[in-house]
Amino acid sequence: MIEVEKEKARLAKEIAQARADSERAEELLAGEFSKKAPKEVVQKQCDALTANRERLARLDAQLASLKGRAIAKSAKRAQAAKKKSRK
Repeated sequence: MIEVEKEKARLAKEIAQARADSERAEELLAGEFSKKAPKEVVQKQCDALTANRERLARLDAQLASLKGRAIAKSAKRAQAAKKKSRK
């Protein structure tokens, strides 16, 4: 069983890294680098940017899923507490 808060923190850290990597690649490709560098190197950066965007989308989905689980768990706890208080 995973610890939700630790997993959220890990995913947030990975998301930050993926965003930083994507921003770096975007800056390189938008500047003089893409005009001066060999086509193979530019293509490698384009591929890396695509991979980072896909990774970022996957990580965002995982984090959203965990947040949904945490919300669902707290809602269930609130409902259980409500039922106990009625008795």
